[in-house]
Amino acid sequence: MNWYKLGLVALTNGSNIVAGTGTDFISNVRSGSIFCGPDGKFYEVAAVASSVSLTLALPYAGASAALATYAIVPTQGYIADLAKSATDLLNTFGAFRDAYVSGELNGKGLELKGILAGPEDLPASPAIGDAYLVGYSIYVWSGAAWTHSSIRGATGDKGDKGDTGSITPELQALRDSALTASQTAAQTANTLSAALTAFSRVFLGNRPNDPTTDAQGAALLEGAEYFNTVTRKIRLYSNGGWDDVDGAVQLATGNAAISATNAAISATNAARSEATALDAQQIAANKAALISSTLIDVTTQKDIAVAKASEAQGAAGAAAESAALALQAAQTVVTGNVITSVNGHVGAVVLKTTDLADYIDPVGLSIVFGS
Repeated sequence: MNWYKLGLVALTNGSNIVAGTGTDFISNVRSGSIFCGPDGKFYEVAAVASSVSLTLALPYAGASAALATYAIVPTQGYIADLAKSATDLLNTFGAFRDAYVSGELNGKGLELKGILAGPEDLPASPAIGDAYLVGYSIYVWSGAAWTHSSIRGATGDKGDKGDTGSITPELQALRDSALTASQTAAQTANTLSAALTAFSRVFLGNRPNDPTTDAQGAALLEGAEYFNTVTRKIRLYSNGGWDDVDGAVQLATGNAAISATNAAISATNAARSEATALDAQQIAANKAALISSTLIDVTTQKDIAVAKASEAQGAAGAAAESAALALQAAQTVVTGNVITSVNGHVGAVVLKTTDLADYIDPVGLSIVFGS
């Protein structure tokens, strides 16, 4: 039997796991086979986990390798397995062989009549020796009953269970991140697909004549456009018909220019109004300041007038007090002197006083006394 070398393998120093790429370990490798690694050493195969994974009896001692060549050397175990399978097959069909040798079976051997889905499909009136394949069993009519036996070999020993990998928090986070990214990418793809579909319904591409449906074969949408390759103009679908978009654009551009001019004029007027309002506001502020200053002056003058009035009131009080004192002095008394005139006026006032020289007239009266 040839050595098995199909595909490549990956090995890690100190690990007994062999990971295959493009391999079929299940069909070509058995426990007990010899594994020749890229380090040139031989290892016993302990178990075959899958078509791309097997376990060595001892850890790999060579340098780690990602994609390396290898070889599986078959052992005598294959011959023993083959002999066992042949014995099982002979035991399965031994009765048919003996019947054939003794002449109990008609014909020149066992001839399959066909393949049936289940035993219930076997014919009701078969001839002796009729045989059918049902699943992994051959059914043969012996003349009295259907005799059957499986052609499937005995099930091999179950391989050792491989080591369970560990999922670290970092790997879990990476897996969750990858899952989220995958979902986001799917949503983005759906969104882009929907946007592309919607856009293709509005812009219909380059065409030599007016289309009657959109790119999906649906009814045309109001506002749909396409580029006419004959007239070299963009045409617009509106009110159930196609028109060159140039005229409409020119009109729209003119209207936009007029609107822009009007907007500029309005902006200028608004700026002027704003300036006028600011001037009026400044004038009002100046007048308010002047009125406030005048009010302060008036208040000050009022305070001064009140003070002067108080002073005048005090002076009037003092004068009244002096007049009272003068009257009191004039009424003091009295000898037989007679005043003939006061400031040149003849009066009939007669004062009786002892010493008029003690009296000082505060108002400068000219008094003439008579005998």
